[in-house]
Amino acid sequence: MHMFEERGDLSVIHNISISFTFATTCFVISAFLNQIQQKETIIIDKISLIPDSFSSVLGFVSFAIGLYLIGIGIAGRFPLKGSVRWFSMFFLIRILTAIILSHIFTYDDERGFHFAAISLSWGSEFLLPNRAYYGLVVLLYSLFGPNILIPKSINAFLGSLLPFVGFLIATELYGERKYAWRVFWIIGLMPPFVIFSAVNLKETLTSFVLFWIFLGLIISRKKFVMGLILSLIGTGVLYWVRGGLVTTIGTLGLSFGYLWPNFVYFREIKRTLIQILALVNIFILILMLLDPIGSYVDEKRDYSLIFKESKALVVRFLDIDNLFSLKNLIILFVRGLYSPSPLGWLFSKSVDKLIEGFGMVLWYVLFPLSIIGVCRLWYKSEIVALATMSFGILAIATMGVLVGSSEPFRHRVMALPLFVVLASGAMSREVIERYKWVLWLWALSVLGFTGLWVCLKVMG
Repeated sequence: MHMFEERGDLSVIHNISISFTFATTCFVISAFLNQIQQKETIIIDKISLIPDSFSSVLGFVSFAIGLYLIGIGIAGRFPLKGSVRWFSMFFLIRILTAIILSHIFTYDDERGFHFAAISLSWGSEFLLPNRAYYGLVVLLYSLFGPNILIPKSINAFLGSLLPFVGFLIATELYGERKYAWRVFWIIGLMPPFVIFSAVNLKETLTSFVLFWIFLGLIISRKKFVMGLILSLIGTGVLYWVRGGLVTTIGTLGLSFGYLWPNFVYFREIKRTLIQILALVNIFILILMLLDPIGSYVDEKRDYSLIFKESKALVVRFLDIDNLFSLKNLIILFVRGLYSPSPLGWLFSKSVDKLIEGFGMVLWYVLFPLSIIGVCRLWYKSEIVALATMSFGILAIATMGVLVGSSEPFRHRVMALPLFVVLASGAMSREVIERYKWVLWLWALSVLGFTGLWVCLKVMG
């Protein structure tokens, strides 16, 4: 099975060249309109963060068309009938969602990225770990103007390509397109993926890089050196986007994938592979020392005081005087599996609670299927790698609240495409019948958590 359809080289090059040429023209027009806009007195709406000028609207439209042309050029290379049509649908849905959300709801971090980009200028500090997205927004604003729809359209572009990459991964991983199509439609159309591809946050960018790393491992089956290089490049980008902690999880997953005895080239290149990955892990360890977990912690903030003042129900069960105790880590991890409850919207009818509710409904379906997917194919090196990366990031997302991170829901989103791929391997009647005990255990635990949450919420 080929990763891409076999087509005439000249035809492919010709089509891609046309797409990129017209896209470049659109970007130049958008940048030119920004220069005109700078000569005008621009008023930026305080709610939508969109400039109130005709040239700004035209600049955004031109920029979005440029991204669309690049997208159809890339999508056309995937082994899917109607790939351009599907990309067009995904991209249009995400762009419209981005525009609508700008006028009704904006995350605090979105505003943070926006105003930081307005006040900062490009510099070498953006080459440091965990600074890539800041640098990206600063660069976009300097070229195309301070319009929050510009970085949102980048995320819409990447989010529209995610289903195609997921389709490739699932096809190669399971060998049957029925699993790949499920990945394709879930990532393409389910609300959490659409919404987080339409906001000014780095979750979708992180998901895309994680898929890139894992795709390198898949390619290594047939082209070992090329796949390994792609994965290592992806690991470097992940370090730039997310810092040392998430990169360590990605590297561990990659290492398990290559060193698992079932890996196709394991016996032939065992010694060389171990040496390479040992060097890579030493390098990552050095990066962790340069960018330790302490760098995520603001020493001026008293996190125990923050928890004491918090109204979150989970605080009642935490040891505030010893935040990093094993008890706290276990409680937060378990809470992160089930929280926030989809019923939260009934108590606070806000847009963000509605978004969380949709996301949690999908999560309640995907998580047990992911467990089944691992149980079914635990012997495959790629499944081991995928499980290590997805569950590792889940652990970070659930426990990161101890150092001032936001709620688990948002950070769990960056690993959600990985869980979709894992879960798709369990989406058949025969497999579910064999592992239905997993579904029963999960259903009972969800009901137990929800009951406890409702009781605590009602009792105050």
